[in-house]
Amino acid sequence: MAPLSPARIAAICPKLRVNEMILNTFRFMRAYPAATLGIGALLATVSATVNGIVMNGIILGSDAVKTFNANAGSEVTAAMLQDLVDATQATLPWTILVLAVSFITQLAALGVMTLAVLRANRGQTVQPAELWREVPWGRLLAINALIVLLVLVAGALPFAVMLFSDNYMFAAMGAMFAIAAVIVFSTALAVPATMNEQLRPRSALARSMALVRGAWWRTAFALFLANLFWTAIGNFIGTPIASIFGAIAGGSRSTFAQVLETLLTNIITGAVTLPGLAVMSTFIYFDRVARTSTD
Repeated sequence: MAPLSPARIAAICPKLRVNEMILNTFRFMRAYPAATLGIGALLATVSATVNGIVMNGIILGSDAVKTFNANAGSEVTAAMLQDLVDATQATLPWTILVLAVSFITQLAALGVMTLAVLRANRGQTVQPAELWREVPWGRLLAINALIVLLVLVAGALPFAVMLFSDNYMFAAMGAMFAIAAVIVFSTALAVPATMNEQLRPRSALARSMALVRGAWWRTAFALFLANLFWTAIGNFIGTPIASIFGAIAGGSRSTFAQVLETLLTNIITGAVTLPGLAVMSTFIYFDRVARTSTD
């Protein structure tokens, strides 16, 4: 399938402001609800189910976390910090699993939604089953692995400083977060690039960095606002839904009722926010292509 050329992208999607990207995203989701909300609901169900089982059934139920919760007080003590370290170490593999599943579902949403936008702009059908079959899943997972590897390698020195020097712990943590942010924002357009331009993972990362180069702050700000906006939308949708489920449960605050309420709320909000953020990220990619082709 021939990629959309920079000239074609500039013609159909000229330089956009963030508010225009938001409007275009809502229009696209309204035009193709099955491909956006339907796939979003599927991915949100996977993410919310894994998160609910691991967080409520394993992490919060672990002895280390129960000990920390029992001993936690308003005053921070050495014993409390040790309990926190023990709880973190005991639950770290499960926490990584939750983050990995969340990251993969977001990556999957971005790949599918990019393909949906591309097919719509080519005048092709936008059907969920077709999109799911056409996405190069191996390539997307490879991009995901490369980004994680870059973050780990670049953050190794600050992490070592944090481990072996208490005096520089907060500075090292700040450096790690800064490095991670720079890498993630610089490579955030890799998935749309590989979907449109049919690039291999390393070439897609290089293409993303080339698109961001010279406009890193603008791109990072647009991506940050996109995440902030769709997080706010999720909270706006999730709060009344949680209240409705609570009322249906008849005021029951049992553990099962709370877990079920959280699970259903996360599925419904994720069905909207996952595709919304993914489609908007695709428009950010289009914007950078349009700008670099005309600057």
